[in-house]
Amino acid sequence: EEPTPVKNGTVSDNLVKDPAMTVAWGDSYALLDKEGRIVRIKCADTSATFSTVDALIAYLEEYLIGEGYELVRSYAFSEDTLSLRYEKVLFPGALDQYDYVAVNIHTPLAKLETFYRASSGFQPRAVDTIIGEEAALAVANSCLEEDETITDTRLTTVDPNDFFGNAAAEDGLRLAYTFSTESKIIFVDAYTAEILGGDVYK
Repeated sequence: EEPTPVKNGTVSDNLVKDPAMTVAWGDSYALLDKEGRIVRIKCADTSATFSTVDALIAYLEEYLIGEGYELVRSYAFSEDTLSLRYEKVLFPGALDQYDYVAVNIHTPLAKLETFYRASSGFQPRAVDTIIGEEAALAVANSCLEEDETITDTRLTTVDPNDFFGNAAAEDGLRLAYTFSTESKIIFVDAYTAEILGGDVYK
């Protein structure tokens, strides 16, 4: 079936509330933003398949996701569905976890099931103003118990909170080192070394 533009509001989607344009075909649809970028696809069309899953991924990365995004997670969401998550590269070694693309692929048919792009608008400061990881780790250690060990470190955007009783002075996303243990995660501001909060794993 040939895709046709339809009036906004005729497709209900819980992720994109006010698309600039909606294109629908059968039970499938794509939602576009004001710049003409696809921000959401929900595909029920079983004829829109690729020769292999790898061929579909290559197509998505070249034509829909584009440059400047890094694959950070690939996992089996279900027996027939592969889930991929790409995050925006702010600069080498730093990612914006709130500017991402999430993709679900039906693996038996090598078919796109869903595509979603989220944008944060976050703009980092100059790279040379970032504190070193060791300095940030020294601050994070103040929130650790003696027997806790860091299992993962990332430089990424965070939404500050007052998990450790140190509420951030500013609202909005911040660039931070995130230090993970087996039970918790600690945010340390990448510019000021301020504790920005964290979380526990449930």
